[in-house]
Amino acid sequence: MKSKNVLYPLFIFLIFLSCQNFMGGMTDDKNDNQSYMPLNVGDVRQIIMLEDSSTLLMSIVGTARRSDGRVVYAMEWKWGFFEPDTLYYLNRNGYFLGTELDTTDGYHINSSVNPFSEQRLAKLYPEDGEIFTHTPGSSDNVFWICRKEKPLKTFCGIFSDVFSFNLYDTLNTLPFMKTYYGKGYGYLGTSAFSSPGPDFLASYIMVGNKTVGTMWLTKNLGGLMKSAENRKTLSEVLNRIFYPGLDPLGKR
Repeated sequence: MKSKNVLYPLFIFLIFLSCQNFMGGMTDDKNDNQSYMPLNVGDVRQIIMLEDSSTLLMSIVGTARRSDGRVVYAMEWKWGFFEPDTLYYLNRNGYFLGTELDTTDGYHINSSVNPFSEQRLAKLYPEDGEIFTHTPGSSDNVFWICRKEKPLKTFCGIFSDVFSFNLYDTLNTLPFMKTYYGKGYGYLGTSAFSSPGPDFLASYIMVGNKTVGTMWLTKNLGGLMKSAENRKTLSEVLNRIFYPGLDPLGKR
């Protein structure tokens, strides 16, 4: 249920500050493989959906150039045996960002503030309790809170240096979801649907010169996706995690 949040004015102020910084033209971050989301051409991670053991393969297959000339990373998303989608990411200004390749009038996003519908998905060097907005220039008052986590057990091992990013709407008292990232390894999994634990977990990660875990056999989405309501909820969750420039129902 939604309720008034007494911190609402504070978050409006934080949103204003983050938008000012976003427009400030700060330089790119060096691609440090000890950050919480390294990006390298050739990186691969396989994610397992716990409900039905279906697979998602995320592979950085190359780079592309935005219409402003900025080089970004092209990542293929392949659910089971379905044809892959290609999405675009970069590390900049201390954030792991999703982006469009061209300027866009994204769903309720102010293009003068955020012309490429960049979405902040994680901090590269988080601190416990930090707050940052999800989409600068958006009329959505959606923000993340960084939390230092206990060691996280995944299908490819236990990660000891882990942060979660907890996604809130300013009118909600509980996070909509949380994503987990390991230092030097990046994205590890997601808790969604108000779950007490992760719904998606990494089974295999290859980042730079590091490899952990084993690839599972490819499997299509199963039980969870048989429910239309669950398909809609999953779409909303994934749009908030990695899909830039989409509205909550997945429409460009």
